[in-house]
Amino acid sequence: MNVALVVVTDGRAEYLPRAVNSLAQQLRPYPEFRYVMDDSGDANYGAFLREAWGGEFAVRSHFEREGFVATVADAWRLAIQEPSVEYVFHAEDDFTYNEPVDLGRMVAILDENPHLAQLVLKRQPVNGPESHAGDITRMDPDAWVVHPTFTEYTRNFSTNPCLIPRRVIQLVLRERVATAEMALTWFLQEHGYTFGYVGDIDDPPRVQHIGEHRAEGARYP
Repeated sequence: MNVALVVVTDGRAEYLPRAVNSLAQQLRPYPEFRYVMDDSGDANYGAFLREAWGGEFAVRSHFEREGFVATVADAWRLAIQEPSVEYVFHAEDDFTYNEPVDLGRMVAILDENPHLAQLVLKRQPVNGPESHAGDITRMDPDAWVVHPTFTEYTRNFSTNPCLIPRRVIQLVLRERVATAEMALTWFLQEHGYTFGYVGDIDDPPRVQHIGEHRAEGARYP
């Protein structure tokens, strides 16, 4: 098992230290290959990243903002540049981790279920409809299929914290698919993939979304 960790950030220094500290405490084992992909377009923020984490992560920065989609693609390219990397743990700068993340268990599930494009860690409800439903898994009950070691989700790919096989990332990058969630969903479904969440449908959230606001000037496309 060889997993790379990549953290995508867009300039929110108020969140990133909490996210990185939580990853270091909860990812087990902590990946040898670790990257931060910075889309702030801010030289001062890039310098802050290198000073704070340059010894722990390889940091790459865009000279100007290129948007979420381009940044995720660049992050994934970074993560698989080492030929021995078989899986990528994709993280964003505004999530913390509520419990230990057993990467070995996640790899085993993906190995046993090659139709899964990813294994996601469930987050808490973050908008009105999700909060009203009580859980993200209650928003669309027919889309979830419970298996012994994971819960399959048939509707869409998620860029929330997740583990992705190298072969899936290579396929996406080779075909130049935009890394927006729905573009990834449609493309991967056409190739026979579905999506998985760690654990049972009624498990409590495994990650906490802490990003109450976007960075000033952040771009999604």
